[in-house]
Amino acid sequence: MASSLVDKALGFIAVSYSIALTIGSLVKPIAVKTTISNIDKLLHLGAYFGLAILWLLYIHVLKMSLHRNWASSKIYFGTASLLIIYGIVIEVLQGSTTTYRTPDVWDVLANTIGVILGSLLFMLLFKKFNGLKSYF
Repeated sequence: MASSLVDKALGFIAVSYSIALTIGSLVKPIAVKTTISNIDKLLHLGAYFGLAILWLLYIHVLKMSLHRNWASSKIYFGTASLLIIYGIVIEVLQGSTTTYRTPDVWDVLANTIGVILGSLLFMLLFKKFNGLKSYF
């Protein structure tokens, strides 16, 4: 029962985060003055880092609660690949569905790096701390 609740909560959080990221990526941006160069790219990297952690954690908890013996590396690699494709689709949508945003290959790169770093951290944590499997 508790495991099912964790599954549902993490699923809800991952979907909500994805929806918020989609909306935030497609609405008119707010001009913020800052002295930090390339802050936009750091925001992209951080947003997709969080997205990767959330989805990979959800997949992991779901896998454990269903007692599935899915090939972990394949399912995690597939999830990360889908997140990278999601980032590309969002950039294309910015150029095709809005008049106030433009697609940027550097944003795609920052998104991709965020997913890769989030995936690597996730894999390192779960490889190093196998005891977490029993917790979830």
